[in-house]
Amino acid sequence: MKVKLLRKINKIPVFIAIPDEKIKFESHNFLLNVLRVPIILILNILPTKISRAIYLAFSGKNGDTRTVFENIATYRALEVMYTFPQRRKKRETNISDFFWECFLSNARAIRNRLILVKKQILKGINEAHQKKGEVHLLSLGSGSARAVIEAIGNLNDKSFIKIKLIDLSKRAINLSKKLAKINKIKNVEWYRDYAENLEKYYDDFKPDIIEMVGLLDYYPKKQATDLISKIYKALSENGKLITCNITYNLESPFVTRAINWSLIYRSPEELVDILIKGGFSSENIKIIYEPFKIHCLAIAKK
Repeated sequence: MKVKLLRKINKIPVFIAIPDEKIKFESHNFLLNVLRVPIILILNILPTKISRAIYLAFSGKNGDTRTVFENIATYRALEVMYTFPQRRKKRETNISDFFWECFLSNARAIRNRLILVKKQILKGINEAHQKKGEVHLLSLGSGSARAVIEAIGNLNDKSFIKIKLIDLSKRAINLSKKLAKINKIKNVEWYRDYAENLEKYYDDFKPDIIEMVGLLDYYPKKQATDLISKIYKALSENGKLITCNITYNLESPFVTRAINWSLIYRSPEELVDILIKGGFSSENIKIIYEPFKIHCLAIAKK
């Protein structure tokens, strides 16, 4: 995967992922980029009822926008966006689905984030495997754990990886179990619990990688810092945290008001500050944006 250095935050490198022949991130073409900006600016200032009605128009009972709207902040909303390209190929989507899934940068950025997280998980697994053989991976707020499961599913040998997935949703865990079966992954344990209770699960399972993508978007600073502190303590020596936070973007007002998706937006500087206050050293933190620069991925090593 190719990345380009954008800048540095107190000597911490901030990169942006670049599409290449091996990894094709989603993007808008030039014409759509030109048309999008004025439309989004108008949507941002419309009354909530009107913009919401526009978003849900023509969705249908099981359309993507209706499903996202009715399942905000759950694994189900994310799964709709994750799986749109596959469902489109099978002709299981409608015109409304196509428009919003392709028109909104936030929808495309979610799928770019998935690609980026999977690549970082594989990189972390390979590095840990070379050093110690058996690899322990813990996912917090795992949801369907699609990124973890699909990343590991790409490996020929999965026997050296042990996985623990923690999430509150029984339905998300059930979907995760189906994905694990499809990808022929067996060394997985699922737990219904809060991420904050991770201490209960690593006494005999010191994680080499902790994946937590999506949770910080909902945690105020103190709660986020406290959780990062627990994660730092839980990691094995030289272990890695792979996490992410959404950044404020052109579509944020529309997403908040019309779609009713309330998120805590953070700049890379704010995310880095939380990681450092949680125990990580600045020299062991790297930031990578997905191409839209909406999701800011952090890789922090203990």
